[in-house]
Amino acid sequence: MNVIDRILGGFTADEQVSKAIGSRPKPLRRPSAQAIRRQVIRTKKAALDLGEPPKAGEEITLIMGGEYHGIDIVVALLNSTDAICEKLTISTLSTNADNAETIAKMMQAGKIRECLIVASEMFRDRSPEDFERVRKAIEAAGGRICAARNHSKIVLMQMDDGARFVMHGSLNLRRCHSFEQLVIVNDGELFHFFEGFILSMTASRNTPNHISHHSKGTT
Repeated sequence: MNVIDRILGGFTADEQVSKAIGSRPKPLRRPSAQAIRRQVIRTKKAALDLGEPPKAGEEITLIMGGEYHGIDIVVALLNSTDAICEKLTISTLSTNADNAETIAKMMQAGKIRECLIVASEMFRDRSPEDFERVRKAIEAAGGRICAARNHSKIVLMQMDDGARFVMHGSLNLRRCHSFEQLVIVNDGELFHFFEGFILSMTASRNTPNHISHHSKGTT
């Protein structure tokens, strides 16, 4: 036993560190009041741009300048209606723990009943710690997440009043300060088109192979 080990009370340095870590509670991570205020402000800005949610067959096109993020549009849509989102389906290159925790809170509050996120394999492989934080938050609330060969950006909201909101554009569902374009549609046919594509990624985890195009009036 060397001098350092004797100072540590008979434990090696590695054992002492392990003992210390095991004897204290895990770090508590929660959003600060400032972060919550920022999210509320972003959501209000998103709601102002959104206005009324699109009616059946209507389409809203937005240019986002970084004042708010993709998740804020989801929150603004949910806040604009008394309807419950029966299923939230998200296809994104990447996301982050803050967005995942926002979704988890809405699930716990009963505003969202089911959630599926399909991220990219690149996000999972290059940012494994971020992917794991997202996975834990979503799965703890009863949702699911997987990774596929994915670069698409789609959000589907199946509402219990019959509305079928589709969001598609350039933005990933994470923090963004660049210009982005976004289309929000209330269209059951387009909803099922994109839903089939996303589910095909979860089935094959490789190549979506049975949906290739969409045109109004066709199946």
